[in-house]
Order: sequence, then structure tokens, then C-alpha cells
Amino acid sequence: MPKHEPADRDRISGPGRDFPAEQRDTESAIRLWHRKASEVGGPPPLNTFDFSRLTGEWGYRFLISGDQFVEAAVFLVYGVRFARLLGLPEQPRSKTPLFHQLPARYQPVFVEGYGDAIRDLAPVRLSGTVMHQRKLEFHRAAFMPIQGANSVRPLIFGSFNYRIVPQEAALDGCRTPSHRSGARSGTEHLNLRTR
Repeated sequence: MPKHEPADRDRISGPGRDFPAEQRDTESAIRLWHRKASEVGGPPPLNTFDFSRLTGEWGYRFLISGDQFVEAAVFLVYGVRFARLLGLPEQPRSKTPLFHQLPARYQPVFVEGYGDAIRDLAPVRLSGTVMHQRKLEFHRAAFMPIQGANSVRPLIFGSFNYRIVPQEAALDGCRTPSHRSGARSGTEHLNLRTR
């Protein structure tokens, strides 16, 4: 069952334990969005972000242009680490819908994050776990609406990362007693959504 939390919270709860490395960039992106949004009183404008940083410290971030349906959305730009992580070309293919470029296991994350950010005009934070090639991938993502100067299409600024954990190690971590109610264990697909 998805977990909902406000996107302005300082901490994301994961399945049994937190992984700060994945959390760091998504949280940093959300803090940046909130700071810029507070300056203008709503979703911040595109020109307030420095996308040249995608080759360095912003390497897990991306910019999506779309409409009401994620199936028509495209990547305008993304970081080199994001591209490597998801097996994307170094330069975005902006004429191909992003849905067809993403690995199938992460398509639901992008559909939900994009749709909720467009609908709510607020940051959306997602985290969860998927099984891939007998390994668990713990992922974190953030999707935030921004304003384009002359764009009638919605723009989404985001961050995505995952950490691979061998199944045996993940099962050991899931067997650790948890004080959280509703904690899950095992290898089922976990998709924790926080907002």
C-alpha cells in the first residue's frame, strides 16, 4: 500500500531502513524547488534553474516536457548519471516519448510522479523497491512542476536514483525487527509513495 507524506518533510521512511545515498539528491532537489517557489509564490520558473550542472552534482536530475498524459511526455534534458542508471542515450531523444525509453520496471514510478505533480502543482516524492535480475532495487524519485517562459506544455523537474541490494542482503535487512506499524518483509514488490 502506498505511503503518503508531505514533500516538505525532512526525511523519507523506507521499507525497514533508510538509504541516505538515494535520499540525498531527491531531498536536495525538493529543497531547491521550495526555495525557488517561495521567491515567486508558486511553481518556480524554468530560468531560475542551472541545468548546466547536470554533468556534475545534478547528474541524477531530469527535465520533462509533456501534456496531460505522460505517454506524450518527453525528456528535454537529463544528467549523465541518470542516463547511465536507466540505460538511456547520453543525449535525450526528445522526439520519442519518455515512456518508451524507460525500463518497464520504472514506468509506473514516472507515470505516477508525473501525473501527481501535474495535477497537484506541488512536489511529489516516491520511493519503493522492485526486483530485477534477482536483486532488489531501492529507488527514490522526486517530481516537481516548474513554469516555462513561453511554454504551454507542463514542465516537470525531477530526480531519480536507485541502489541495488543483493536479494540475500535485502532479505536480511527485512528480517530486522521494525518499530514501524505496517512494515513489510520478503521479496514482494514494495512501492512506497510519499508526498
